[in-house]
Amino acid sequence: MRRVADIFGTVEPLISDHVGHLDWDDAVHRRRAIDLLSAARTFWIWDNAESLDEISSEERSGLGEVLRQAAEAGLKVLLTARD
Repeated sequence: MRRVADIFGTVEPLISDHVGHLDWDDAVHRRRAIDLLSAARTFWIWDNAESLDEISSEERSGLGEVLRQAAEAGLKVLLTARD
């Protein structure tokens, strides 16, 4: 089963020079990543969002919170799905 950390790990190369490896399960690290991505005026296209079916409901809830924080920080995210 996938986790939110697996999904967000895909953007880690964009910010690793600034923070090193992030613990995506830690709220402080996630917030720092969101702030860095927002400051870089990132437009993140998350293709295959139907992969949310592969994570637990608890993880989906956490992902929803992360996406709300991202929106509040000005990070643009486009979710696409084929199903």
